Amino acid sequence: MSFGAFVPPRRWLGGHLVLARRVDSPRFLQVQELSPRNAVHTFRLASPKDVDAEFVSWLAEAYRVSRHDALPSDPAQHRFQGP
Repeated sequence: MSFGAFVPPRRWLGGHLVLARRVDSPRFLQVQELSPRNAVHTFRLASPKDVDAEFVSWLAEAYRVSRHDALPSDPAQHRFQGP
């Protein structure tokens, strides 16, 4: 499974990240839970400032999820600790 996707229209960058947990943040336009360990988080970045430490941590987490790296058995317990 891919860990994310990006769509580059002219004035913003949209896409999604697949995480092993649901993140309820106003930064996500939609969260679709496909299974207990796969939640698709749709986003839109309006400026380079939107790619901050929080977003980068979600991106790294999505990459780790795609590799199935050391995820706990309970997704609710999952808290990403870095790449």
